[in-house]
Amino acid sequence: MTKISREDQKASLSFSLEIFPPRTDSGNKVLLQQLPLLETIKPRTICVTSGAGGSNKGRTLKTIKALDGAASANPTAHLTCSGSSKEETHNSLDQYASENIFNIVALRGDPSEKMINTSDVDEYENAAEFVSGIRSRRDGHKFHISVAAYPEIHPKARSKEADVANLKAKIDHGADLILTQFFFEPDIFFRFMDDIEKVGIEAPIAPGIMVISNFERICNFASKCGASIPEWMTERFFGLAPGSDQANVIAEEIALDQCSALADQGIRKFHFYTLNRIDLTAPICQSLMNTYSSAQNMDSSQP
Repeated sequence: MTKISREDQKASLSFSLEIFPPRTDSGNKVLLQQLPLLETIKPRTICVTSGAGGSNKGRTLKTIKALDGAASANPTAHLTCSGSSKEETHNSLDQYASENIFNIVALRGDPSEKMINTSDVDEYENAAEFVSGIRSRRDGHKFHISVAAYPEIHPKARSKEADVANLKAKIDHGADLILTQFFFEPDIFFRFMDDIEKVGIEAPIAPGIMVISNFERICNFASKCGASIPEWMTERFFGLAPGSDQANVIAEEIALDQCSALADQGIRKFHFYTLNRIDLTAPICQSLMNTYSSAQNMDSSQP
């Protein structure tokens, strides 16, 4: 297992929380009502997702603007390049730059259903090219670029070796931070750390933690992204209604146990997939802070 340095173990905890743009006014209201919880955990950034083919980039920016003033954490915008021409992608970057938003999660993504044939589009072929395209801009040095990684291998990857090589290309082209897909067994993450260490990847990495607000929904997500669901987890949620008090308690307990196992080995950056349940995520972060660091030492200067 990769040995975490003593310097990493002494670092302060830092959290990034991923949310999606609400589709309705009521969903937006519920999200905004939860934002005061962020001030107790001081996340380093709030990541706002974008849909397939960049289909809801407008709602991404709208949500980021709604966060302004309501949350002190710096925003990060997801941006996909698949299904969009290079010009369209850079137009989006221009718009974010004009709003002083320079934290980007650069993703290849999948084309939306309306973009079935994209063979004639001059687009970035993969996320590594996309990262290189951002860095080649006149303002490219201003961007903090996060990229995705898959501890259990991307479902479309030819092999584990090819998947790790793809990640290395993203870093070599200028990415700053690795955010992993969610997983549920800590050993999966540590084996992944060993794999990327062997090829010389040294960029900071934040393991992706899924807060299981709806077990059936998470199983559906997992089947699409190649994440495994442990049998013990299926047994714990068996017969429980999504969103019930008992299910929520188990969801928080599982995430906290997972993060604690990672923190015990020196991991200090965490990326939470909240599914807009900040109310479930904040207590997990607070418990980790109480155990591994103090709020005064939290670092919110970098995404």
